[in-house]
Formats: sequence, C-alpha cells, structure tokens
Amino acid sequence: MELIMTATFSELQKFVTLDQLVSEKKTPDIVAPVFPGLGCGFFAVSFIAPLIEKSAAIMIAPAICAHNARVFMSRFEQSSFMLKNNLVFFLYEDDDIIHGAEETIKNAIVDFYHKQKPEVIFVVTSCLPEIVGEDIEAVVRQVRDVVKIPVLFIRTENFTNISSKQGMERALEALIELMDYPVQKIPHSVNIIGASAFRSFNTELFTVISKTGYSIHSVIPSHTDLNTLQKAPEASCNIILDRGALPLAEKMKEKYQMDYFLFDRPFSPESILHLYRNLGMFLSVDIESIITPEYNSLLQLTSVLKQGLAGKKAIISIGQGRTFDLAFLLHSFGIKIAAIAIDEIFEQDYADAKKFHSDGGKSDIIRNASCYPLEEYLVRIKPDYYITFSGYEENMCKENHIGYRNIHSIAFLNGFDFAIHILLEIFGDYVQTIPNFDISAMKMRVNA
Repeated sequence: MELIMTATFSELQKFVTLDQLVSEKKTPDIVAPVFPGLGCGFFAVSFIAPLIEKSAAIMIAPAICAHNARVFMSRFEQSSFMLKNNLVFFLYEDDDIIHGAEETIKNAIVDFYHKQKPEVIFVVTSCLPEIVGEDIEAVVRQVRDVVKIPVLFIRTENFTNISSKQGMERALEALIELMDYPVQKIPHSVNIIGASAFRSFNTELFTVISKTGYSIHSVIPSHTDLNTLQKAPEASCNIILDRGALPLAEKMKEKYQMDYFLFDRPFSPESILHLYRNLGMFLSVDIESIITPEYNSLLQLTSVLKQGLAGKKAIISIGQGRTFDLAFLLHSFGIKIAAIAIDEIFEQDYADAKKFHSDGGKSDIIRNASCYPLEEYLVRIKPDYYITFSGYEENMCKENHIGYRNIHSIAFLNGFDFAIHILLEIFGDYVQTIPNFDISAMKMRVNA
C-alpha cells in the first residue's frame, strides 16, 4: 500500500513570512515533496538536452520518472517552443536493481549510436540507479572507447538536493567538455548562455547587443550543435541569462579567461534600467540611449496600471526572473501580494525582498515542489490573480473563479519586453478598458 503524504493547512500556515525572510533570512522548507515534481533535476535535463541539435539523451530511470519526464517534455513540443524530442528512455526495472544493469546499458547505448548516429550523447541518471550504486560513469567511459563521439554523463540524484537547479547546472556545465581552446578570439563578440536563451534571436537583449556593435557568437544551449559549442570560447565574453548557467560561466572563465555578466530578469522599470547600465559598463558601450524607448514604454504601461488595480490580491508562483522585484512592482499598483512561491532564493532575491518589504509589502513565502492543499489555500485567500509558469492549476482556478494567468509562452523574453508582456498577460483585460490605449501597438513597438 502506497502512503502519499500531504501537508495540512495548519502546516501551510507555518510557512515563512516576508518579515522573517528579510529580518532572519529564513526560508521555507519543502513540505511533503512528491517526486517526480517541479523540484526534480531529471526534469530540467529533459528540457535542456533537446536544445542541442543532432544530440540524443539516454535517460536511465524507472517507468514513473520516464513517464513524467516525457509528459513534461511534451508540453514544450506542443507549445510555441516547438522543441524536438531527442529523449530516449532506458527503463530501470526490478531485474536491473537485483542483477545490475551496467552491461545492458552499455550495449543499449552503443546499439542506439549505430542506428541513429547522433553527434553527441547525454547519459542521464535519475535517483534510483544512483541509490542502487550502478557505476554509470564507468559505463560512459567504456562507451566513449567504442562510439568515438562525445558522450557526456549527467547525474540528477535528487535525494541529495531537492532542486531542479541541480539538473540545469550539471547539464549546462557538462557542455564545457565539448569546447575547444580557441585559435584566436573574435573581438566584440559575446555568447548568450542559459536555459532561457531559447529563441533569444527574437528578444530585446539580442537586438540591444547588436546595436552596440557587438555580435552574437553563439546562443547556448539553444541554436547550437557540436560545431557551435566547440567554437564557443572564441567569443570575447559571456552574457548569462539565468543562474543555472553560472557554474559553466565560472569554468569558462577559469579555462578560457572569459569574463561574464549575469543578465538576470527584473521587472520594475528602474531595476531593468540599472541592469542595462551595468551591462553597458561591462561591454564599455553606451546602452542607455538604445533602450530609452523601451524604458518609456514600460513607464507608460505602469502609469496606466496604477490607476485602477488598488485593492486587488495576487499570488505569484512563476519561478522565472526576479520574483520579489515583480512583487514590488505589483505592490506599487496597490495590489496585495498574498503569497510568493519560490524555487530557490539568491542574494539578489534578498535585496529585492528587502525593497518590497520596505515599501510596505507583506506576504507568505512558500516553496514550489511542496504537496500542500493549494485549492484550500486559494479558496481561503481568494486572489484576483494567480500568476504561474505551469499549467496544472488552470482548472482549479477556473472552478473557484480565480484569475488564472500563465506566463509560460513568454518566459523566454528579457529586458523591458519581458516585463511589458508579463504585465499585459496579467492585466490585459483591465488595460482593454482604458480608452485610447492600444495593447497591440505597444507589443509591436517593443518587438520592433
């Protein structure tokens, strides 16, 4: 008999408050985590690996993990991301646990290579083979001797770390094994690195960098193949789009003397402007004059939103960008932020939380990947807006007449464009009631 634990509402009430987060740097625990779930590194790799063209990912996992990773991947296949599925699952079953599966796994990988001829193979382990003690790293070394192509090994043993960030970091960090020492550096060129770099060629940051005289050398891990990754160290420097790419950036700095700049994703106009100013100093170029129109567009939108949203309530559960900066921005509209669900928290988040708190903000802080009674919580709080990155809560919100806002389709954006599109996604129904305010014209302007 399987025992499934969930948190009670009284446990939910014990989650950390914004006051505790700011004054004590106290963070909430994950309550009764259920796997596979949002905190699973195996899931993170199942998103990143398909971004590398002409590659294949051999995912070694029990059936439940394989099924859930496949379902997770299908969301991106069917969405605007249109990722090509390159996942191949080796189902780790009872006989493998009892007798060991190293030889079987080796033969399966070699056989797959001869049939499909990928340029790169990722071999990814889930929790179970790691717990059993399968030496998959040794298997990978043996496979390399046979197939003569790069074979990268990625562990995602979430029993040591309940975080999807672990899988993202390890998948991106492994890519350094594909890179060659550059014969020469290309002046005024940058790599853009991060899982959210997907479709970066259509984003504001790409346009801004191009206008400075810099060229985009490569976008990693998307828009890349083995040849592109081999040449990545030829660029002058790296721009990092999310913190999961920082271990790779540090290794490239150590090995290839490549400085990097973290272009995280704030939401408030002044925070984004400050970020661009720092990027300009990093590249030794004038960026502020380039982004002034986008800055003014966001200011125009925020001034409109401050006119009619006071007293509304929201729950933020996006896991994208600087969440507490979004809370600060929405609070400036007069919106009460009832709760903020976080994946991880970094030093910048503490600074943003302190700013939000100093502005009079109050909020419960909860952790994603917890199995807590969300519907009961939503009914009790009754927010006007539930802002999320996942699609699991849509029916629940509709049944309880809660404004469901999913930012999944625009999560690849950055800069002022990211903030503008998220605000229009959340408050588009309200903005449409404003006389002479053209939403489509604003979207066209920031996309120009």
